Amino acid sequence: MLPDLTGKRILIVGDHPECRDLLYETVVLWGGECHEAENVARALERARELAAQPGGLDLVLIDLNAYGAQGLAAARKLAAEGDLADAHILFLNGEPCPSAEAGRQGRAFCVEKPLKVVDLQEAIAQALCGGDARFPRRAKQHPPTGLAHRPRRILLVEDNPINARATRTVLEKRGHQVVTAENGLQALRILADQCFDLILMDIVMPEMDGTTATRMIRAGACPACDPAVPIVALTAHVDPQDRHGFMEAGVDDFLAKPFQVPDLLAIVENIGPEEG
Repeated sequence: MLPDLTGKRILIVGDHPECRDLLYETVVLWGGECHEAENVARALERARELAAQPGGLDLVLIDLNAYGAQGLAAARKLAAEGDLADAHILFLNGEPCPSAEAGRQGRAFCVEKPLKVVDLQEAIAQALCGGDARFPRRAKQHPPTGLAHRPRRILLVEDNPINARATRTVLEKRGHQVVTAENGLQALRILADQCFDLILMDIVMPEMDGTTATRMIRAGACPACDPAVPIVALTAHVDPQDRHGFMEAGVDDFLAKPFQVPDLLAIVENIGPEEG
């Protein structure tokens, strides 16, 4: 399920228009009030303007790839100003998290780039909501070796038989149980009487595409399937407009084609249900 940022005012600071656009669309899709700044100087001006408005400023996203030490200096300036001291900072690509350097101990958080939707959800949840249950949280892990600690039951929706066979083989060697479907319509028929921990959904398919199938799953069209089941889009279309459409349909995360085995395993074994 998509998180709810209703009533939250967020400022995005970055020099890359496409990255800012993607973040802007994501925040707006989740219900937040979003503002942009293309450089650090403008960010400080906008932050002061927003903080002076009713409700103040809740969160500032700063791209450390773009600004580095300047971004840290901006965070320190925000911390020193009374109206801005309560605003949280989310550093993009800040590992290890420089909260102490930024003068924001306990109020600065980090998310690695390239951005994944679930990582952004988790980071914003930690910053604004203390890890609110509405935001799915997961521990960052490297893919383990050998069998998966908790085997998943996975529906793989992929119309290319070679890709489907290769992906299925990798997952089954990790101990996961995999059922395949060739298109969205076939997937819905399977979900009418079977449930899964995770769905890997190709987007471009005949008969019914992955976006349509995802919308129907989220709408509760499949009796045996939890409408909130995690869905990962498998797609070569990764521009901001495409991502916005996938997220609006209810996709939880993306795996860009062609993908590497470690990336597949990392997302499969971290996005699914918690061990219980």
